[in-house]
Amino acid sequence: MHTLIEICIDRTHGALLRALGLIERRGHQIMAVHALGVNASQQHYLIAVDSDGRDPEVLVRQLSRNVDLQTARLLTAQTNAALGVTPWVQEVQT
Repeated sequence: MHTLIEICIDRTHGALLRALGLIERRGHQIMAVHALGVNASQQHYLIAVDSDGRDPEVLVRQLSRNVDLQTARLLTAQTNAALGVTPWVQEVQT
């Protein structure tokens, strides 16, 4: 099952790699990463993951404990539409 997770991380060296590494170490396969925006202090990303039977909510809780991570949340169909999710993400979700 493909899941979309939105994360907002501090703009520090290695912060994105630490978040992506945690996702893979927890047994989720990263299907796509899309940068939503970057400013002087933070970066926003959409990450499409294949959970392969694992609970994505547990992954979001684990990501939330990361020091560099400001927010992490699962996205639903309603939030996808509100964010104007691009076609590549919709393809990954099917």
